[in-house]
Amino acid sequence: MSACVSTERAYFSAVRKIEEIERAVEQLPLNDFANLAVWIDQRRRQLAVFPSSVNKSQGAPREHNAFLNGYASQDEGLHDDADASRGERAHEPMGAGRRWLNPGADPVGDLIREREQDDKLDQADERS
Repeated sequence: MSACVSTERAYFSAVRKIEEIERAVEQLPLNDFANLAVWIDQRRRQLAVFPSSVNKSQGAPREHNAFLNGYASQDEGLHDDADASRGERAHEPMGAGRRWLNPGADPVGDLIREREQDDKLDQADERS
């Protein structure tokens, strides 16, 4: 039993130390924080410590910047840049299918009424 108590004390002591470190780091000036972040990253690499979300058996964490590093100016146009006219282009097809509807048809209203009816049936089933 004493080994369990000792382990528990060690755990809570470590947690308190981590909390103290967190409070100290939060109070660092921005420049010191940036230096600390660089040091931690270098130290992590030296110790070959992987982020907890990465399975160590898979090797080093995957880098996702290959596309950005391989991007060349001649590739312009191969991706969709967000620009001011994007919203306008998104609204262009709105209502384009209305010409095929019968006069007075309201497919959105029909869908809403269908869903309301389904909800009523589901509620009736839950009560049964």
